[in-house]
Amino acid sequence: MFPRCWGLWTTALGALLVLTGCHTTCCFNGGVPNSGPEMLPLCDRHCEIVAELKPSPIQPVTPVYRMLSAQQCQCLAAETSAVANMLDLEAQAGTEKAEARKLCAEKARKGASFKADVLTYWALEDRNRSAAKALDLYYRLGQTEANADIVLASLSEVQSALKKARALKAKGLQLPLDDTALHRKQLDLEAAKVKGAAQIQQFNGELRRLLAFAPIQTNWQFWPVDAFHVSDEPVDPEKAVALGLASRPLLLLLNLLETELNEGDPATVKKMLATVNGALGQDGACPCLKKLVTQLCSPDASQCERELRRQQLAIYHADREREVVEDIRQAVQNILAEKTVVVLAQQQVESWYGRVKQAEEKESKGLGSFADTTEARMNWLKARRTLLEEITNLQRAWVQLHQAQGILSLDGHCAPSHALPSHADGARHSFCSGPS
Repeated sequence: MFPRCWGLWTTALGALLVLTGCHTTCCFNGGVPNSGPEMLPLCDRHCEIVAELKPSPIQPVTPVYRMLSAQQCQCLAAETSAVANMLDLEAQAGTEKAEARKLCAEKARKGASFKADVLTYWALEDRNRSAAKALDLYYRLGQTEANADIVLASLSEVQSALKKARALKAKGLQLPLDDTALHRKQLDLEAAKVKGAAQIQQFNGELRRLLAFAPIQTNWQFWPVDAFHVSDEPVDPEKAVALGLASRPLLLLLNLLETELNEGDPATVKKMLATVNGALGQDGACPCLKKLVTQLCSPDASQCERELRRQQLAIYHADREREVVEDIRQAVQNILAEKTVVVLAQQQVESWYGRVKQAEEKESKGLGSFADTTEARMNWLKARRTLLEEITNLQRAWVQLHQAQGILSLDGHCAPSHALPSHADGARHSFCSGPS
């Protein structure tokens, strides 16, 4: 952590500043962790990422790999969210300032506590978003790394078949397959290898930034060891929706604002509405004078203000709740569909593997040609690549579900975990803000 300490004010206005709470020492501890790559263990590139995916005999020069688990990826992304850490610093600053006040201290502390809870919910929402983005990159990186091996294996098959075809052609024998088509396939695979390497670099760069690893000259990359460890957890649509409605930080924030509107000061809620939409809750010139005149001339104005904000919150809350429910239901449907598709893709792989064994056996007995074996192996590799893609789609669907539920920033496995504000257990805030 990088503490940021602000010095004491020692001007002639010091006494007045103490009374108003502006004289304080603010030592913040919410900055971005200074994590270096050394925190992740070194590993060989072929540390298991997907079962029984054997590396190709053709291997490029590889950089240093550091093992990264899905849980580490999620927790680091949540912990190092820049926006969330700035919001936490803002909440901490307001709380420390209120604690130092001497005049109307109780009101200041309650106001700061309410503001801190609002900012904490926004921070949790952003941590949830950041963790989801990092996990999505994590699984896409795993797919791309695994695809790199399949591309190399396919390239090896095509090069071997092309070599045999050209040898037969040189002897004037009839070719069992089109060597020019094989050459075009080789060029396609060479291009796919280059594109895959570039994509791996891109995903690593984006992940390093999201996980707050400082740019360094050493050539190292993440090895997403959990990329193909698929959860067998059952998923129930209604339970998933219930969890999302009870856990999503944004919905909990709106609950807090509605509670404060009913029990506290509508003017305070009006200020907080600006965090929802900048066009809401705006005042004209001299808002203090306007408030005084309104209270003197129109005793019912405060109630009108309260009703206006209640309607605005109700509209926004209902819209966000519908969005969360639809996102959760869609993610659940994607998970259920992808589970079926993964099983079917696995059956395709097994079917083509059986075809490869048959072709190899016939070739060894002189009953088949290398062209048949090559075609079977290429189709088998293509089926494996499809399987990897569908597994990745399933993993990403789980991420979408957990993001919609808002639980990625509240995972108890992450340390330190980010707790919900204290009000979430039933405590309520109120303000001594005069007549309403």
